[in-house]
Amino acid sequence: DLVNRLRSGGWRVLIVTASPAEAVLRGAQELGIPEGDVLGVRLEFDPGGRATGLPAPSMPLTWCEGKAAALDAYGVVGGRLCLAVGNSMDDVPMLRRAQAGILCVPRGSTEDRWTGEAEGAQRLARVAAEEGFWLHEATQGREEYLRLAAEAEASCES
Repeated sequence: DLVNRLRSGGWRVLIVTASPAEAVLRGAQELGIPEGDVLGVRLEFDPGGRATGLPAPSMPLTWCEGKAAALDAYGVVGGRLCLAVGNSMDDVPMLRRAQAGILCVPRGSTEDRWTGEAEGAQRLARVAAEEGFWLHEATQGREEYLRLAAEAEASCES
């Protein structure tokens, strides 16, 4: 819903991920996001066409500050990044570059089984408050997420 809403409003949607780009391409294509707009870890391939498991040197590694560096390499500069959405501390440098940032947090607990205590919901909520990011908790549901995106879209238009 969010991607369709943004694209129908004329916004370009990019996926910036710390995962191998190849791992998210199918989902991106289902959302209508072309392969060139997926900024992820690009893998190096050997002459036989097999992935070596090493990152290709063509783009910055897309984790932590590398997400912002990948946006720079892609040509997205400063205020041209309207909305960024992240779900971990590794996304904070990218969220800082956007006019509006949404930090999504897992269900409220002191330790999240996926990210560990260092990135538990309470820490992410505190960082969102300190940085001025909008906060979306997984328990709030789709309507709240769409509301935040609409607010971000309106703030980027002004």
